[in-house]
Amino acid sequence: MEYILITGNTKLLSQEVLDILTRQYRLVVTVGDERAESEGKDKNLQVYHMNPMDEKFQQLFDAWSFRMVVYLSSYADGAEGSFGDMKQLERSLACARTAEVEKFVLVSTADSQDYFRRTARGQPLEREYQSERAFHAGQSEDMCRYFKKHTEMKMFTLWCPYLAGKVNENNFLGGIFQKLANQEKIVLPGKEEEQVDFLSMTDLARLLWQLAEETEDESLSAYAVSGYRHTWKDFGEGLQAASSGKAQIVYGGGEHRVELPAYPSELRKRYGFIPMDDVIGDLGDYYETYCREVLGGEQGWLRRTRDGAKKLFDKVFKYLELVLVFILIEFLARYSSESVYFKVVDVRLIFIVVMGTFYGMRLGVLSALMECAVLVIKYGQMGMDGAMLFYNVENWIPFAYYLMTGSVCGYLSDKKTDEMKFLRKDMQLLREKYLFMNRIYERVVENRGEYKRQILGFQDSFGKIFSAVQRLDEEMIGNVFLKGLQVIEEILRNHAIAIYTLDSWQRAGRLVVCSNSQLSKRTKTIWMEEFKELYDTVRKGEIYCNVGFQKNMPAYACGIMRDDQVALLILIWEADTEQYSTYYRNLFRILCSLVEVSFLRALDYEELRRGEIYYEHTNIIRPEYLRQNLQIQEDMRMAGISDYVLVQFLSRDRQELSEKLAGMIRVTDILGADEEGRIYLVLTQSKRDNFEVVAQRLKERKIGYQLVEKAGEAG
Repeated sequence: MEYILITGNTKLLSQEVLDILTRQYRLVVTVGDERAESEGKDKNLQVYHMNPMDEKFQQLFDAWSFRMVVYLSSYADGAEGSFGDMKQLERSLACARTAEVEKFVLVSTADSQDYFRRTARGQPLEREYQSERAFHAGQSEDMCRYFKKHTEMKMFTLWCPYLAGKVNENNFLGGIFQKLANQEKIVLPGKEEEQVDFLSMTDLARLLWQLAEETEDESLSAYAVSGYRHTWKDFGEGLQAASSGKAQIVYGGGEHRVELPAYPSELRKRYGFIPMDDVIGDLGDYYETYCREVLGGEQGWLRRTRDGAKKLFDKVFKYLELVLVFILIEFLARYSSESVYFKVVDVRLIFIVVMGTFYGMRLGVLSALMECAVLVIKYGQMGMDGAMLFYNVENWIPFAYYLMTGSVCGYLSDKKTDEMKFLRKDMQLLREKYLFMNRIYERVVENRGEYKRQILGFQDSFGKIFSAVQRLDEEMIGNVFLKGLQVIEEILRNHAIAIYTLDSWQRAGRLVVCSNSQLSKRTKTIWMEEFKELYDTVRKGEIYCNVGFQKNMPAYACGIMRDDQVALLILIWEADTEQYSTYYRNLFRILCSLVEVSFLRALDYEELRRGEIYYEHTNIIRPEYLRQNLQIQEDMRMAGISDYVLVQFLSRDRQELSEKLAGMIRVTDILGADEEGRIYLVLTQSKRDNFEVVAQRLKERKIGYQLVEKAGEAG
């Protein structure tokens, strides 16, 4: 099971995304808030408390081989961005490049396209963004384009509208629902008639899953919209319906808005992405789920009032304690002033020491000032005016004692508290590092055991080779071609394979099957005089390798011999740089040898049973074998590796047709009859568009025919 890393503004994630992706992949998610590290409820999910700027972020790439990295922009979902977002994106891209990650996906905002190009003399100069937010979001996408140009990573930028999750209080929709529950005024950022779109988290997760699954795609920037056309007025009416008409809604607007496409056609075409959820149409269900899961059945204002009262009490309690203790001390000082014991004990000074020691400098100084105020009142009651109090330095001594005591005790208390906080923070940091490294170690040990168990079924191992031998154990030549192509593609991890048959004169090769990506790029016939070096090499039983990177030549070629002639050519038209190696060449040779054994065995089997397969004195196969060959050709067509045209002849005279078609049928074509005696010609690797040449030849030989889709049906 492969890994996907999700980082950036992950507070936008909802449980729907995690549930869908963990069915097929193992997720590593980084969170930047104060949530603790967790394995999650699913064993395929690891959550780490860090952001891309942390030193240990790189260690994630060292521990796992990520197939894809998803970065959630801080401008997505209508947000205003966060400090350092560009640096975090750059660090994520740099780590992905170093780790040779295959795909990098930036989930951005559609507002990044809110610009026009300034031109001079018809030449575009630069983008003129309509807002600062659009400019910064566009810079993030420019960063991805830069890495796309200078690395081999495939870059995908998804321009998303607002994102909607049913259980998420950290996104735009969650903020709207919170205000709706608290019966607060809601200011929407658009005019009533302006367009608005919400992409559900479920649809986003399905899109990310499809992006990760595809192996033959290229970099892409596309709009990821829901396909539903709504306005802010529709959204407001949905809120009114969800709140039974209690919502207080004000429409804003005035800013430039991006015209969103009606449907994500590009994503539909390349990945089959079909958005399913109409968020605004189902707004009532979203709000009901939010109230049940997030608010826990309580009204928002009640919960906020309770939480606010608790926080307020925690802040006010120490000041309340200060006042109560102050009153108690003054009571003791008044009624114990005549006692001989309290002549040498200053209870007011004790009060200052206690408050400064317990609560720090702020309350220590405040308690000292309170006692200084009491002292001023006492001096006044003794008949001392302000001038005498100020000019007589001896009167300052009690004030100095009180203030100095409150300051020193408070300072020492704050110093000790700060030291304890620092030690706790340091210990927590060490603990997090230890847990992080321990979790990575455990995961690496687990992966080692898993890889050890999978070694026999991975890539080019003996298990795969044994599986290939079993799959190639076919009696029909067509099945050997089909299974052979699939086996070579799978083990070599290359989708530019083609198999050709050569005629008895060794002059031309006719395409039998090829990889889907090559079907429209390659000609159906290749001439050996144009591939002389290649032909001479495979004729000797060697593997041809295009080490000189000659144009219009395949990367690799191997010949399958029969009766001292090349019967088949297996070509690899394109190969990556790392696939030019002795190891890869030897692996190609082994697979071609397996195909050779199966192909020759199928030919021998066909010759031994020729009397059963063909009608006597003709090259027309019997109905049972015609049906089998048609099924093989249909399987190839459905797999996208071949095509064919089915011709039904008007005449049912097998001997006559066999003679007329002699020398006209290619080696790869099939001539056969069905149970009713109708005779068909299967033109392999042909389409109706290029049937004119064959039609002309049939007309010259006065052979009546019609094109049909299936045997037994009229065209």
